[in-house]
Amino acid sequence: MKAIVSAYTTPGIRLIVSFLIKVSLPSYLLYRAVRHCLPSIDVHLGWGCYTVLGSLVMFLLHILYTHLLSIYHLHRARLLNAQPLPSVSGRWPGNFDLLRQWLGIWQTGYPGDIAGRIMNQLGGTETYGVKLFWHDTAFTADPGIIREILTTDHANYIK
Repeated sequence: MKAIVSAYTTPGIRLIVSFLIKVSLPSYLLYRAVRHCLPSIDVHLGWGCYTVLGSLVMFLLHILYTHLLSIYHLHRARLLNAQPLPSVSGRWPGNFDLLRQWLGIWQTGYPGDIAGRIMNQLGGTETYGVKLFWHDTAFTADPGIIREILTTDHANYIK
């Protein structure tokens, strides 16, 4: 019996490799930059320190990227005379306090309860935006918008 050899890489392997590259590459580049820029300093930090610093740098770059992207989207909306969605914002960075509050409500009630409360807070609107973890997210209960997303114009929306 012959063994079948396939050149196909499974999605799990690709995910693991991309994750390892995203985590280890910033650490390695930070290590090389420190060694190149400060060769006379004889400080040897462990790889764990470089990994933490590299992850922190990637996190801060991600926040900067999403902030610049939201500025770009606001600019594009102004050019098209579009109205921004009414939005909910919390007190903590990344709206972690909202998520914490919502998780507490989900333990004793339904996720839809939160949407109803927010819609009432915003004056009865059926569509609103929330910036969770620095990403703009839109929520809607408008059947016309849901129908457009699911049937007519689904290629332009991320589900």
